[in-house]
Amino acid sequence: MSKRQIIIYESSSFGGCYNYSLELYKAYNQFFEGCSAKLILPANATFDSQNVFKILLSDNSKGEKSHFLYRHFRNPFILFSFLRKQAPSFVILNDFEQLSAPIWTPFYRIFLRKHTFGVFLHDADRDDYPPSLAVSAFCMKQIMKTVSVALFHGTLPERSYYKPRKGLTFLSVRHGPYYLPAPDGNLFQELKEKTSGFSKVLSIPGNIRTEKNYQLVIEALRFFPDYCLLIAGNPANSGVDTNYYKSLSRDTGVEKQIIWIEKYLSDEELAAVISISEVIVLYYAASFHSQSGILHQVIPMKKPVLVSELPNALTEIVNEYGLGYICKPDNLNALKDGLSSISLNPVNPDWEKCMREMGWGRQVEETLKYLQNVQK
Repeated sequence: MSKRQIIIYESSSFGGCYNYSLELYKAYNQFFEGCSAKLILPANATFDSQNVFKILLSDNSKGEKSHFLYRHFRNPFILFSFLRKQAPSFVILNDFEQLSAPIWTPFYRIFLRKHTFGVFLHDADRDDYPPSLAVSAFCMKQIMKTVSVALFHGTLPERSYYKPRKGLTFLSVRHGPYYLPAPDGNLFQELKEKTSGFSKVLSIPGNIRTEKNYQLVIEALRFFPDYCLLIAGNPANSGVDTNYYKSLSRDTGVEKQIIWIEKYLSDEELAAVISISEVIVLYYAASFHSQSGILHQVIPMKKPVLVSELPNALTEIVNEYGLGYICKPDNLNALKDGLSSISLNPVNPDWEKCMREMGWGRQVEETLKYLQNVQK
């Protein structure tokens, strides 16, 4: 009996979606003998293994708009040419080109009917993409008309294109853990010295995005002079102005309580930041509908988190396994109460149960059960 072929498409060579694609590829190949997974990556990706095809256009972390747009239109047709030569497969669009969807999706629907397509809705709130809400929604509808299954974590926002229909299934799956390497020793020692005068060290690691509510965390910090806040990451885009947050910290008198590391962190550096911290702050705004990749890097290191009470997978997982503190979103008083609880009410997370039930193998098993019921 031939193996079921899985093809995973990932157009980035760094970041959360890229790391996710690597774990998916490993899980399909390692946990299930009946599967054979292939991974499609950009030419500049550093990951190498059997059945990894680095045929997509190279990306970069500088984000030049012209190159980004060119990749958006070219990469789907590189994948198209690759799929034309493949046996019937389950094709997972772990990343996808939304803006150019009206152009490439008709080709997929007409000429690639032998394949079953799935899409991962890592960022489920797809209406907030340029150039406009109407265009973004139209593009997303074309993608949802092309796929047979939409994989997501937790809950989805209310959208017209997120409605079950004949030929389209929505499948909620768990996000697996990421295992970071040993912490960068030099950075860990440097942070240890800088934070030695504080009773608690909090951190907000990862890409700097406005939805992480830095301003409220900074404002709340003035009520906790013995707390230190470590902000470590690179601005997610040109619209993020860290000077605003630095000015706010000076105005509120907490400048000396904040340590900034403005750079894209290596895995070793991220491990050092998490290791030095007592609590990881993921206090997202109410507009946040996605899962947090940072949470799944934190879980194996057994560090409590502070999150917003939102209808998303991040809050659900923290609540289910008691992984930390849950506060009402976008509320300074609620955040103050949550920060007070760090000292007054230590949590007792069930780390082992969490790790056991959120393994990558379990997600793959759930997806394969769905595929068994799909008739091509």
